[in-house]
Amino acid sequence: MLDLMQVLKAAKGLPVTDTASRLTGMKAAAPVIYGWHVDPSVSDPAQAVTYLADAVGKTPAAMGEDSFSYGSWKSAFFMPRPCMLGYDGKVAYYLDPYDYSRKLDGTPSDIANADFEGNAMMEWGLIWYKFEAGNSAGEGDFYVSDRQVDSSYKCWCNIDANGNISPHFYTAIYNGTGTSKLRSLSGIALTAANGANKMTYSQALSKAVANDPEDMTIWGVDLYSDWQLIAALLVLMGKSLDMQTVFGKGLSVTSEAELSECVTGSLNDKGLFFGDTSGYDSAVKVFGMENRWSPLYRHLSGISTVSGVDSARVKLTYGTSDGSSVTGFANVQPQNYINTQVSLPSTETQSNAFIKKMTFGSFGIMPSETNGSPDTYYCDRLSYWGYESPGYFMIGGTNNNKEGRNGAFSFDEINSVVSTWTIGAALSCKPLCGVS
Repeated sequence: MLDLMQVLKAAKGLPVTDTASRLTGMKAAAPVIYGWHVDPSVSDPAQAVTYLADAVGKTPAAMGEDSFSYGSWKSAFFMPRPCMLGYDGKVAYYLDPYDYSRKLDGTPSDIANADFEGNAMMEWGLIWYKFEAGNSAGEGDFYVSDRQVDSSYKCWCNIDANGNISPHFYTAIYNGTGTSKLRSLSGIALTAANGANKMTYSQALSKAVANDPEDMTIWGVDLYSDWQLIAALLVLMGKSLDMQTVFGKGLSVTSEAELSECVTGSLNDKGLFFGDTSGYDSAVKVFGMENRWSPLYRHLSGISTVSGVDSARVKLTYGTSDGSSVTGFANVQPQNYINTQVSLPSTETQSNAFIKKMTFGSFGIMPSETNGSPDTYYCDRLSYWGYESPGYFMIGGTNNNKEGRNGAFSFDEINSVVSTWTIGAALSCKPLCGVS
């Protein structure tokens, strides 16, 4: 019987299923390929998206008044599952997706146990994908598959710190909390005293890395490559660029005192998706993760600018297998990141600038034109001020004025010393190949 880890180590970068088939002499099944296309000339965020490849004919997902409809996507190969993940990157056990307070066997879980040696996380499988530019500005396609269809498909989210392909990567179920170590646990109020906010990027990353065992580099904060893939998968499921209308608007809080009333785990019994598409009184949950947007901004690793109004620079992996020339995310060195050649539009003279067009490329998608609105095009806000080097970025947004300034594509720049009550962080984990 083939060992998946040995297959991955022996054929890094090759399609896993195809590799296994070659070694066993069995014929591989056809790959599953889902895709979508964006027409930038269409302002209606739902009409702008067209399904491609195996997605054609699929029924989109959507949040109803009281429950979520998966449409055709409930059993999609990319759907993650909730688990308790040890500090070493090994799954201790999986959670009941409809009641995180319990394990799959019905016994109580450790989602609220601060003594548990790990965190509550979503486990993602091996996902291959690509973004491709179209013929006109803002036009583009996204494709995702269960294997590497050809060399243009990459699995950046599954690359570990050593440059190897790991079969899983993990994102946090909850907003990060913890005073000395960033955790993902239920039942924690989102206060500065609990370590939920008022962190600079460096402080947040340092607390995330504190989860690492001595001989491993696996923990961090939200990563650019993960953010891009997850946002694209949401577009795929919802067949729309308007995430708030499909999945939920997210909580609106107007003060630090109001934020302190928010407690992680409010949606533990709501399945993998839940939200309110008409109001701002419920947290939003997508792919099992609470508050993917609102009520807090979240620090993001893997994207920066060099100086002033500049083209965006990205880093897709911890090491240099992505083509960057610097290792790690701690000392941000955007001059050694990948230059996307996309100049972010300055929003210094615009009030609540909303993304109108994105540029597609091997780096993902990047905002390239604003002057949209909360109800048209991408429906999410860009805030780019051209700070001096390096520029730091956040995702998710906050919706404190109920102006739609949050969402899956919401994208904000800050400088290195900003640490207000509106800014938090969340964990990510890339287990070393052969560990998880």
